[in-house]
Amino acid sequence: MAYVYSTSTNGTVYRGYTKGGETDPVITYSIEIAGGHGLMDSHFLVNEGVATEVTDKELETLLKDEHFKNHVKNGFLKYSKTKTDKSKAISDLEKRDKSAQIVPQDFKDKKNEPKVN
Repeated sequence: MAYVYSTSTNGTVYRGYTKGGETDPVITYSIEIAGGHGLMDSHFLVNEGVATEVTDKELETLLKDEHFKNHVKNGFLKYSKTKTDKSKAISDLEKRDKSAQIVPQDFKDKKNEPKVN
């Protein structure tokens, strides 16, 4: 087994395609990597990174997927063949992507900060 650690706000499904007739592509693989970093759960706790367990064959497939490679290169994903403490695994990954929730620290100019009742 292998593990993919993510600091993406949303999960991603990586898919491969091949021609399957005249026009319709056929999915050759579909591997979902969980997201949820920076989102509050039902207990108002903010998730700090997410780990997804994948098989060795799935990891081998992901390492050939251009989108997966870009997400690794851009610092939102990391993979390991051994289970690692999640907080250590994500320590050097990007902490926010463009779909992250807005927080008060996002407003540098305090006069534009939304009012909270």
